[in-house]
Amino acid sequence: MIVPRVSRGAASGDIDNDGNIDVVVENLDGKPTILRNDGGNRNNWITISLVGKGRNRDALGAKVKVVAGDLVQRDEKRGGGSYLSSSDPRLYFGLEKRTRVDRIEVQWPGGALDTVRDLPVNGFITVVEGKGLVKTTPPRNQTP
Repeated sequence: MIVPRVSRGAASGDIDNDGNIDVVVENLDGKPTILRNDGGNRNNWITISLVGKGRNRDALGAKVKVVAGDLVQRDEKRGGGSYLSSSDPRLYFGLEKRTRVDRIEVQWPGGALDTVRDLPVNGFITVVEGKGLVKTTPPRNQTP
C-alpha cells in the first residue's frame, strides 16, 4: 500500500545493531517512518567507530582502508547529513563471503596511522587515535 507523505530528511544506520542498515524518514506533520532491514544479512560485514584526539574527537577527515583477502575498500569519516537528519557516524564495510578482516588502516587527519590486524567479521569495532583497537562488540541479534 502506498501512502502519500510529505517528508523532510532521511537518515541511514543500523538502529537495532544487528548488522543490517536501516532507514528513518522524517515526515512533516507526522511520526517518522522507520524502514527496518529485517530480511537477514547473508553476507559478512564490519562496522567501525573512530575516536580522534584533541579537538577532532569525531575523527572527521580520517581515511579508513579495510583489507579482507582480495577485497580492498576505502572510506572517509564525514560530518553533516541531510535536512533535519543525520545518519549513523559509524563506517560500514560489506565483506561478501570473506570470513576475516586481514587489516584495517586508519590515516588520521593529523597524519598519524593506526593499523589493526586479523579481526573477526560481523561485529562492531572502535579504533582510537594513537591507541588502535580498543573495543570489539558482536551484533545484538543478527538474523540468519
